[in-house]
Amino acid sequence: MKIYNIQRLLLIVVTFLGLVSVSFVSFGSFSLHEQYNGYTISSITLFVSSIVVLLLAGVNKAASQLYFSFFMVFIIFHLGIPLGAAIAGSDAAASDYLDSWFLQQYTVPAILSVFLFMASYLLAYLVTFTRRVYVPQPIRLNEFHFKILFYVLCVLVFVWITFVKVVYSVQNYSEYYEFAEVGFLQFIYVYFNGLIGFIFVLLCLSGTYRRYGIALFFVWAIFAFPIGLRGGVLFPLAVSVPVLVSRGALRVSLLSAVSGMLVILLAISFVFNYRGEGSVSADAQINPVAAIIEMGGSLRPVFEVHKWIETQDVNYMLGETYWAPFERTLSKLLPFVGRIESVEDERLMNVMIVKKAGPYGFSIVAEAFINFGWLGVIAIGFVVGCLLRHLDWKISQSDSEGFSYVDVALAMAIFFHIRQSFVGAYGTFLSAIVVCAAITLMISYFGRVSYLSREPGKKH
Repeated sequence: MKIYNIQRLLLIVVTFLGLVSVSFVSFGSFSLHEQYNGYTISSITLFVSSIVVLLLAGVNKAASQLYFSFFMVFIIFHLGIPLGAAIAGSDAAASDYLDSWFLQQYTVPAILSVFLFMASYLLAYLVTFTRRVYVPQPIRLNEFHFKILFYVLCVLVFVWITFVKVVYSVQNYSEYYEFAEVGFLQFIYVYFNGLIGFIFVLLCLSGTYRRYGIALFFVWAIFAFPIGLRGGVLFPLAVSVPVLVSRGALRVSLLSAVSGMLVILLAISFVFNYRGEGSVSADAQINPVAAIIEMGGSLRPVFEVHKWIETQDVNYMLGETYWAPFERTLSKLLPFVGRIESVEDERLMNVMIVKKAGPYGFSIVAEAFINFGWLGVIAIGFVVGCLLRHLDWKISQSDSEGFSYVDVALAMAIFFHIRQSFVGAYGTFLSAIVVCAAITLMISYFGRVSYLSREPGKKH
């Protein structure tokens, strides 16, 4: 067994045991009413362990894997509040969360379930351990595919900018969310954001159209990011970096990784305070720590589902939230099958959280727990880890023409599920597949027309 593989095996075992240990430290601290100390110890330990994972695996090696990208994004979105609070103390950016809900009894099992999810996620890395070292091969997709994808991206970005910024003149997220309930902007809100990010990631696999796709995506981001569409911009970027690194189109050093993270966090902090309002208040917190705290709000849905279950306000859904999107799709295709309106369907967790708590998005951990409890958290964490390990291998290895559509769509859906309900991830995946099917038919049609036009005896 090669030394690199032994180091990786030991790394995962130590990290797994460390996560389990800090989980019990956190739980013990809370039981002694030392809440803040428990959060501080556990959060800093987990954050440091994630940095160790990156350094020992090699920054560029880690950056080439969707598995590690998900790992880091998940930690920030679920543990940003305790981590930021440990750094900021009683700072205003942290106190808003600490005073409103964070320092309550339901946060104990919420953080513990996050740790269990991560522990089983890391266990998947150990189980998928292999002796073979895979070397990325050049991708052999037809560049004509990417040409069509680029044209589609141009149309999507043009239509988005035209309607959002020109027709409706949306200036902030409140207006965007309000206008998204009516007219064509509702269609844009539901489908365009995810499709723009999805096609951008696909174009990162191209040799010729990669730079054009990146440039066009950043043009869109200039308009989308300031009005508060951070997830629509950041999640495609989180997926695209491993794709670019695995293809050899980008190299990541420790300095560039840290610098890039700081720039992104500062931008997030600015957008959170700005949100298209035209100015930033004098007491606004524009710093990376404030951004980490603000992004950590995905812990709130985990907090809420534990509260619902413990107070018996909601029973375990036993898979209903995972089945509901499929059922609703089938009922839409079969007009004789009745269905309730989406805003009334409490099997959809984005609907449930708004009714019971507020517009806090959702969480992959919360969805697992509300369905199957602690075992669900462990099982879903393990399955997601295995899926991303498999996708890492396929994206870096496959030379077929069909792998990228489904695999990139699945990766995008998994990343969106970090802070959205399953129905949102399902919608992201389904809309991407439908568009890809249409593009494939288009390519097949043009290819056949081109072939027939070249046949001998044909008049031109």
